[in-house]
Amino acid sequence: MKRIVLTVLPFVVALPLVVAAAVWQGRETERWGEFPELKVYAARLADMPLVIGPWKGQIGPRLDEETRRYVGAVGDIQVSYINQETGERANVFIVCGRLYDVLKHRPDRCYPAHGYKTEEEERPYEESTADKRPVGFRTAVYVKEDKPTGTRIYWSWSSDGNWKGPDDIRTAFQRSKPIFKLYVDHDVPAAGQPLGEGPSPKFIRVLIPALNKALFPKDAAAKPAGDA
Repeated sequence: MKRIVLTVLPFVVALPLVVAAAVWQGRETERWGEFPELKVYAARLADMPLVIGPWKGQIGPRLDEETRRYVGAVGDIQVSYINQETGERANVFIVCGRLYDVLKHRPDRCYPAHGYKTEEEERPYEESTADKRPVGFRTAVYVKEDKPTGTRIYWSWSSDGNWKGPDDIRTAFQRSKPIFKLYVDHDVPAAGQPLGEGPSPKFIRVLIPALNKALFPKDAAAKPAGDA
């Protein structure tokens, strides 16, 4: 009997640890639980406004199925906006999906993987919108040898209308809610452009209020802005 107890004891001790590890891993990869809101949130991208103040947008091609699976997008949209008064251009790309699926694909990983080099290191950027809401982004400039201009890109995340660009995305958002990832970019001169200048910051100020009405029709009106 003693021998049997000694044989079984390690398994009895290890079992709770194995179960706890499996639960933690499942939570981290979002394998546990259904997300019925995913399709509901993704469908809201169809309400993306194409006229925002003086900015008029044209929808670009959607991601193909293989790319959509790779970046974890349940829904996606690309829109190129032109300011009808100044001629400035800003491009928008949004994907909707599970946090774990979309957090791995960010500009600081994807752009270098496609042959771009970082001309200016990634940094946080804060902006105040036209309706006085603080928004947080990450931003960097990427250049490619065969392109005469660089690309200044701003990226942010939201699941409730409060847009943030945190260092640690995993702990900043709830895994139980779908999340939108937003890119806004514009071309910059080869010699660079000071942070905060150019069409993207101007566009962000009017984009976010209009975007929130489309993506978070209830949340945006009911909830105050959070920390950027």
